[in-house]
Amino acid sequence: MNAFAIDGWEPIISYHRHCDQFLARHVRVESGGELVEVEQYFHRYVVEMLLDERFDMALDIEPLLPADLRPGGSGKDAEHDGEQTTAIFLLRQVKRTFGWLEVVADGLYPNGPFITVVKQLRMSAVIIAKKDGDEPLKEALALWGDMPAEQVIVDEEAKERVELWDCRNLRTLSTYDGPIRVVRARITSTEHPENPTVPGAWWLPVSPPIA
Repeated sequence: MNAFAIDGWEPIISYHRHCDQFLARHVRVESGGELVEVEQYFHRYVVEMLLDERFDMALDIEPLLPADLRPGGSGKDAEHDGEQTTAIFLLRQVKRTFGWLEVVADGLYPNGPFITVVKQLRMSAVIIAKKDGDEPLKEALALWGDMPAEQVIVDEEAKERVELWDCRNLRTLSTYDGPIRVVRARITSTEHPENPTVPGAWWLPVSPPIA
């Protein structure tokens, strides 16, 4: 599988020093025993990392631009680039360079605009969904109800028990025209079976590969 992860990265933050390409936000900090609002300067990037058991390799990196540096921008009062805007730009870049790849993304990305671009580029994606009240996870949870796991895998070496639920062809995400598959994976420790949160639970909406 040729897969890469896409995520935001914020390596530079300062309250005093900045360059002409900085992003800015107002935050509350403690000063003299009181909370005061100050301007914070930062640089944020979106990074694409190849997923491989043997090594880590960055495929591409792109900065989020302030509004006045973006083509068509209208000054510092306009909105800066968002992480998703930059991520979609990088999707197109990596597609031109590497061809077909699978995208792995976090809870910022289970939305119609992002998945639509994945589909248009004839890619596929595995995206973490965290909000129970958001579609298509909401519909999958309703369909699963209290039903037992469809498949159980025990990994003796890792001392883990993996329970899997699968829900295909959901069309409840109004901002996306197409089916979405939702997979639930609950992992528990075989040494502590009474604790269902070891090491955790994940909900993954999957947009299927486009033939």
